[in-house]
Amino acid sequence: MRKNKSKLFSVFSYFFWVFFTATSAHAQSAQPPATLSDLNTVITSILAGALGVVGLISFAMLLFGGFKYMSAGSDKGATEVAKNTLTYAIAGLVIAASAIAILTLIGTFFGVNLGIFDICIETSTC
Repeated sequence: MRKNKSKLFSVFSYFFWVFFTATSAHAQSAQPPATLSDLNTVITSILAGALGVVGLISFAMLLFGGFKYMSAGSDKGATEVAKNTLTYAIAGLVIAASAIAILTLIGTFFGVNLGIFDICIETSTC
């Protein structure tokens, strides 16, 4: 069992490394300093990425729970654990989808775009 957890951790670590690390380095040129609009873009990207990661993890847990359920055989305890894994993975997907739906509904009702993080200070035009 410990060997399987070690292999699973290795696989997830590899995929994390592949998808979330820089792929190439370019020579930097002189660029203007960062502005608040750059911060808006960064925070919006982080929030969108976090939602994508939640969906990806939920999907992976669905696959993992399905595999556990199919390989449980007639073992009642393993079947129950697999059912719980599937239930929690589906609940995670439902919560993530509900968060998007609620934000969209509130944005439509009040006429604001909640999908864009915007910092507005008095000296700038909003």
